[in-house]
Amino acid sequence: KLAQWRAISRWASAGRFWFGIFGITASALATAIQSPYGRYAAAVSTVCVGVLSIAGFEKVYFRYVRAWRILDGAILRFRYGNATLEFLLQAVERGETIIQQFEEEQPKAEQRVGATPRMS
Repeated sequence: KLAQWRAISRWASAGRFWFGIFGITASALATAIQSPYGRYAAAVSTVCVGVLSIAGFEKVYFRYVRAWRILDGAILRFRYGNATLEFLLQAVERGETIIQQFEEEQPKAEQRVGATPRMS
């Protein structure tokens, strides 16, 4: 679990970084290029910014890194005799709860994005 949670948090951090870099670079190129290729750069920039806003890399990162930190600390305490097996298992459960809460929030957020306001 520890390695999996860490890998997901790193993936989310890298995704946020690279989509941001590509979006900024494409935006600068769209502004600087005085040719039809400027439109392509503008489109790439728009897609990158869209992915950044929809994907929620930051939320994924914070949830998984938080779960990873809880479990990592519990493993260290267990290895050095400062925690019981029960404490370690509780840390796994807390991490799973953090991730599960995030996963349950995702469909609700997606429903809100697609919802249209009601007229009364």
